[in-house]
Amino acid sequence: MAIIQVEHPVINESSFEPQNRQDGISGVMLIHNEAEFLAQVIDTWIDAVDELVIVFNDCTDNSPEIIEEYERKYYPKIRAFHYLQRVYSPNTKEQLELDVNNINSFTFYSNFNLSQTRYKICVVINGDHVGIPEYLKKIYNFLKTNPLQNTALFFSGLNLWKHPDYSQYCISLKDIALGDGDLAYWTVSPNHIFVKNSNNPLLTIVRCQGLEYYYLGFIFWHTRFLKKDYGQGNYGVYSENLNQFLESKIREAKLVPLSLQFKQKNKGFQYISYRRFSLYFDFESLPEVVGVDSVIEILQQALQHYQANRFTQAEQAYHQVLNIQPEHPEALYRLGILTEQMGNYQKAEELLSRALQVQPNSVLTWFSLANLRQSQGQFTAAIDAYRQALKLRPDSAPIYNNLGYTFYQQGEWDKAIACYEKALELKPKFIEADVNLGNALHIQGKLLPEQQIHYGMLNCQLGESRSKIGDWQTAIAYYRQAIVLQPDLVEAHHYLSVALQQSILTELQPSQTAIAK
Repeated sequence: MAIIQVEHPVINESSFEPQNRQDGISGVMLIHNEAEFLAQVIDTWIDAVDELVIVFNDCTDNSPEIIEEYERKYYPKIRAFHYLQRVYSPNTKEQLELDVNNINSFTFYSNFNLSQTRYKICVVINGDHVGIPEYLKKIYNFLKTNPLQNTALFFSGLNLWKHPDYSQYCISLKDIALGDGDLAYWTVSPNHIFVKNSNNPLLTIVRCQGLEYYYLGFIFWHTRFLKKDYGQGNYGVYSENLNQFLESKIREAKLVPLSLQFKQKNKGFQYISYRRFSLYFDFESLPEVVGVDSVIEILQQALQHYQANRFTQAEQAYHQVLNIQPEHPEALYRLGILTEQMGNYQKAEELLSRALQVQPNSVLTWFSLANLRQSQGQFTAAIDAYRQALKLRPDSAPIYNNLGYTFYQQGEWDKAIACYEKALELKPKFIEADVNLGNALHIQGKLLPEQQIHYGMLNCQLGESRSKIGDWQTAIAYYRQAIVLQPDLVEAHHYLSVALQQSILTELQPSQTAIAK
């Protein structure tokens, strides 16, 4: 699913009515240049919401690419919108003066995001709110069985810092936490949407008046002060008071390590004084925090090693991530793919299965696991995995194509043909599915002579495309099928000979050539 381009934003006011919403939890993300921690934020929150609606605007970093990758991975759970109109950020003169119904107002922009959500409970997730997954999962499970009614559950996050003299993360005694009544899970209604802050109209907050208030405690790590610019790029420069306030936090920070002793000594610390909710995550019980700002960098390094065929270094980097976060889904997935390419198929299946335990709704992981099982001749298990992927992504032509090929390998021609036809219905110019359909029809004797010539040429073309990326076994299969369909196709005989030679050389001298799946 492509990111939706929003040129003329419209808010459907009826979308805020509780009766028009489903039971469940929506995550609300407004993104502007949040690439430093965006992937980790999504990874830590994705299993704690029923949907994540991301709206982004005027990004000059690679936030849009990260959003596109994650939407592709999790659609329809993640839906993303590129808001094309100019949006004036908090602490700008325009935000102060613009009416909340002006499409350039940050308040309108926020409510546009909210109007795209579908569930009764919403939670705002900023691009520097790295969640504590074990806490978020408990909240999610509780709210799924005990849905809120006319309630706001406020929560806080700990401001993390780094200091060159300490190996641990630090906190500033001048500003320990974020969230003094402006961060919450809340029940949406026309009266409980985004408004200008009455105390400071330069800012936008959720209006929660009239709701019953409770406090959840500490549930995320606030990484703003780990950013290169300390997050100041997300604000304008209209109010000197606000700017001075933000800068004073940085200038006057009194940093101490976030140690177990510090948490125990301050175990009663509570950032706001609302009644505690039945679920409450206190300061003392905060888990150890390691690698919050390093995981993204290590993953990027691993990907660079992988793309350069430095498989050993990539493997080491993925293990380094897993030492920091043992259940990091992306590291498990990518290490699984790498391990498969290095020939350890059993370990690859273990890693992909672990990734699915963490993120059971990952279409990409189910698809990769199915491909792995198919390549090992585990056809029944492969079919099960393809079907799981299709439950999550029923509009995927590649999944139907590969499922069809699995049936083909079992001699279930009618099922294979049905899958290929469905793939072509979804993607009419899908050459691989077209070729596979032709091959299946040929086995049943349903191809005319001129069709055999056509499909013979297509098989040869696909063989060439697989040869170019070093996938010799697949190329050989296509060349052989081309010869079956068109025995006098000279180029197919020639390319088959070359592919066979290269395949033998590859086996004699194992390389670290990346095989595209």
